[in-house]
Order: sequence, then structure tokens, then C-alpha cells
Amino acid sequence: MKNYFRWIFLLFILLIILLIRVVKRSYYFSKQIFKNKEVVEVEFNSLDNKKINIVKLDKSWVVKTPFKEYKPNEGLVKEIFEKIKNFELLEIITNNPQNYSDYLVNTESATVVKIFFKKEKKPRILYLGKIGGFSFNEIYIRIENDPNVYLAKGIASTNFRNYFYEFCDKTLLKSNTEEINSLEISFQKKIMNLKKELKNGTTTWIDLKTNRNIDVQKVENFLRLFLIFTSDVILEEEIDYNKLKEDFKILLNFKENANVEITFFKEQKLRDFPVYPVKIKYTNRSPSIETIGDVETLYGVYKYKYDDFTQRITPFFN
Repeated sequence: MKNYFRWIFLLFILLIILLIRVVKRSYYFSKQIFKNKEVVEVEFNSLDNKKINIVKLDKSWVVKTPFKEYKPNEGLVKEIFEKIKNFELLEIITNNPQNYSDYLVNTESATVVKIFFKKEKKPRILYLGKIGGFSFNEIYIRIENDPNVYLAKGIASTNFRNYFYEFCDKTLLKSNTEEINSLEISFQKKIMNLKKELKNGTTTWIDLKTNRNIDVQKVENFLRLFLIFTSDVILEEEIDYNKLKEDFKILLNFKENANVEITFFKEQKLRDFPVYPVKIKYTNRSPSIETIGDVETLYGVYKYKYDDFTQRITPFFN
């Protein structure tokens, strides 16, 4: 019976603590400090320690690294801008600088984010620390020129702790493959040219070298790769361009004389992990090519995607 009352008492104390925290937050705080400001640029270091600047344009964004500029991963970038605008300070935890390291909001440990606003010359700097709070669904945060450490919700250091290319659009090709009239595959020192023809209302694919029909399902299975072909990484100075060795090449010919050439290169290492560089180029964009990658960018795919391509190509040469 005594244990029963002891548990009731402990539960009562926990409820009182929770009530105090909720009332304290509601009475003193719970404010969105950037809600009425227009964010025009965000600067931070990515997981691979590259300085990233995401700059807002009229209707989109651009992602800048020290190497070059990229189209954004619009979903991820939009989420970041919304989180910055809407995150909420809940309560003050401490204002003692000696305690900053306990919450990982000191300069050495924090995820540092610079936020630039329209019509403001100086950025606001956030120091995002560790997860905390009663539910561990909140974060400790410090703001430049403010000694306080706050508990906040709606934003986290993990929003910024990605490799730089995760903030970029990694799409190599998004297309209507029904508009492909012919294709050329250069693979293992062999070349195959296939052409689509319509005979008696039926689509056929012809090997131009042997003039024989190719299994339509085999061709369509291969072309599905180009409905949406997305790379896994973007390669910058990590790869020596002069050491790239071509592995195989695919040339897709769409209607309206639109051509896309995709070149795969032999295996390289990225953080000791195998990756296969890929480049794309094109002539004459047409409506059948909805999205195409940057011709100056070196993309990369992991082995599972490389194997998917080679496994679908190999049957053409058997």
C-alpha cells in the first residue's frame, strides 16, 4: 500500500513539473523571432565541411559552394527556409557562457547558421546545439550577441548536417521515353544501334547492324531508366577529372532532333566508397526532355545503380 501511494506521489510531482514548464513557456515566451522577416540567404557548413550558401531568387533558389553553383533540391531547401522563418523559442535555459558547451552551443561544437534578411546588412547567426527538452523533440540554441541559451522547437542541426549535394538537384534526366526514336549503346568495345519503327500499328525495335528485331520488352525495360534518372552524388574536387576513364556510353535520340548523351566512367573512390562518375550532354532540348542535368557537372552513382544499368545493357550484346 505504501508503494502505491509513493507512485501516486511521484506521478503528482511529475505532473506539477510539466505544468510549471508549460505555464512558464506560455506566460513568458513562445515566440517566432523571424516570422515577419524575409529570408534571402542562408550560409552554413555541410557535413563534408564545405561552405554552403543557399540564395533565394524570385521564384526559386540557387545553391553555391566554393566550387560552383547548382540548381537546388527544392523540397529540402524550401523546408529549411520555412523552418528558419517559423521556429519558436520556448524558454531561457541559462545565460552563463561557461555552460554553453554543456548544450553544444559553443562556437567549437555548434552547427553555425548565418541568416541574411531582406533590407538588413548584417546576418543573424544561430548556434544550434544538442537535442533536449522534456520530450527530446526540441533543441538548445544560442543567437549571436544574445547571452541566453534557449530551448526551441521547429528547427534542428540535422536540417543542415548533410553532404553538400543533398541540397542540390541531382537529376540527370527526366524524359518521356515514348518519344525516343533510336539509341546507341557503346559497351565493352562494342556498339549497338537500335531504331524504333512502326509496322502495321505495332512498335518494333530494329538492330541496324543485323536488321533483326529486338525484343520490345527488353528495350522498354532499358528505357525506363530514363523516365527519371537521378545521381546519388555530385563530385567536385574530390575526383581528378584527368584520371577519368570512359566505361560505357548511351546516346538517346528523341523526336525533334533532340539528342542526349550519357557517359559512365570507371570506378572512383569517394570517402573510400566506390562511386561511378557520370556526365551528360545534349543538343536541341525538346518538350520530351522535361529535366536535364548540368553539362559542366560531374555526377556520380553508387554501385547498385551502376549494376542496374549494366545488367539491362548486357542482354543486348548476348
